[in-house]
Amino acid sequence: MIMQMSAQMKEALTDVDYPAKKDEIMGSAKAKNLPNQEMGMIQKLPEKEYSTMSEVTDELDKMAGGKAM
Repeated sequence: MIMQMSAQMKEALTDVDYPAKKDEIMGSAKAKNLPNQEMGMIQKLPEKEYSTMSEVTDELDKMAGGKAM
């Protein structure tokens, strides 16, 4: 994975029961009180069901342009 995630974000994504919709991922992120930048990235995720945490992180990498954050 290219994007650098905080420990909080990793924990939030790990705590999700996959498959999960964007709303469920957002709920986990809110519960972990992620920093604004990371919350913003999750809010921009496409509305769909994600099969795995890897699918979410791949989408986040694409949104970040493949650059480390």
